[in-house]
Amino acid sequence: MRHEEPLVRLGQSANALSVSPDVNTKGYHDAFREMPLPASVAEAAYRQAGRILSVTDGTEYEHLVAIDARTGAMVTDNLDASPTVRRRTAFRESDINKILACKSGVVLVHNHPMSYQPSFRDVMTAAEYEIVVASVVIGHDGSVWYVSVDDSTFADKLADAYNGYKDYLGDFAESAALRDAVKEDSGKHVDWRRMR
Repeated sequence: MRHEEPLVRLGQSANALSVSPDVNTKGYHDAFREMPLPASVAEAAYRQAGRILSVTDGTEYEHLVAIDARTGAMVTDNLDASPTVRRRTAFRESDINKILACKSGVVLVHNHPMSYQPSFRDVMTAAEYEIVVASVVIGHDGSVWYVSVDDSTFADKLADAYNGYKDYLGDFAESAALRDAVKEDSGKHVDWRRMR
């Protein structure tokens, strides 16, 4: 990619949810290149990040893309769906069927408008579904996170941690459970990286 060509054509108005111009820099591109993925898959994740950020610039909406974990080819996305809930996204049943048919597994790419780290649900999805090889979370501030889980029993550990916190932490139980479970894992089964 020539970096004179912006990945995202940014809107004229600016608000707290606007995509940072940092996404059009070489450093942003390099963050994807440094992921433990085949080069073609990392490049595809970068391109899909641009598509997502272009659609969500200045909004609180999230979108998802699934790419083939071996080739980087797009498997499915939900960019054509009108979002109805802020800061949440999901695949439709037809998208899920395409993902399940992908023999190589998929890498999921989605945005967090508030630029938060990967969520409890993001990590739980990577742990519960063997077909999800990795998840890439992109923030509107130019942050890039990479998560993969190679042991499905981590989902049980994460759920146990959540159940231990939910009665007294309420809405903060997921964050606390995720923090503790990832810390306890110490990189054995969860590859959790802030790339940028």
